[in-house]
Amino acid sequence: MNPKSDTEVYATNASDLVRFATALVGPADAPDVVSGALVRVLASGSWAHVQDRRAYLFRAVLNEARMHHRSTLRRRAREARAAIVDLTRDDERDVEVLERVARLSVRQ
Repeated sequence: MNPKSDTEVYATNASDLVRFATALVGPADAPDVVSGALVRVLASGSWAHVQDRRAYLFRAVLNEARMHHRSTLRRRAREARAAIVDLTRDDERDVEVLERVARLSVRQ
């Protein structure tokens, strides 16, 4: 059993965890990744038996960041598919938009 409480473990490591998450997902999403990881860890049945809680928290943040990236990629793919469906309707206005988009350079 670990002598430190969950609150003490988090307080001791919070700033390092947020810095780590910032490197993984960027500053906008880092706090959400850390809090998501913490919720999963504390809900886990194995948390009480963890010997190196700091390492466990860092691994949890890494896993949460991976899930965040997968989720972001899936969301972007859904949005791209929805945009293509919207652009391929047979509406006269949409055809004009598609023609104009086709004339843009790759960089544009």
